[in-house]
Amino acid sequence: MALEAGCQGVVLSNHGDRQLDRAWSVLENLTDIVAALKTRGPWPNPNFSVFVDDGVRRASDVLKALAFGASAVSIGRGFLCSFSAYGQEGFRKAIQILRGEFEMNMRLLGARNLGELVAEMVEASPEPKP
Repeated sequence: MALEAGCQGVVLSNHGDRQLDRAWSVLENLTDIVAALKTRGPWPNPNFSVFVDDGVRRASDVLKALAFGASAVSIGRGFLCSFSAYGQEGFRKAIQILRGEFEMNMRLLGARNLGELVAEMVEASPEPKP
């Protein structure tokens, strides 16, 4: 595993599930990965990071990944599209929308800050793993 090999972290991505029909999403795999990391020492681990870079389009996707134990989440597609279509004003609008989604979703979850997010607050998939 990357942790035992001395790596400082991993990036989780399956390129939007394009290669395999019905492949598990990164969020579905993240729960198992973090569970495995917890068996190898305290988590979060200040010397090892788990970055999520796949299928993130909304603030709720970011909050789910953080609640499941991700260290950070990459969100780029929406910003790239908004900037490409509408320039700097489109980029600003995308940030405004994302911020509004964050605030609303945090309130709906009952979390006052990111440190209060826990996996029990969210669901990775509507279908349970076999």
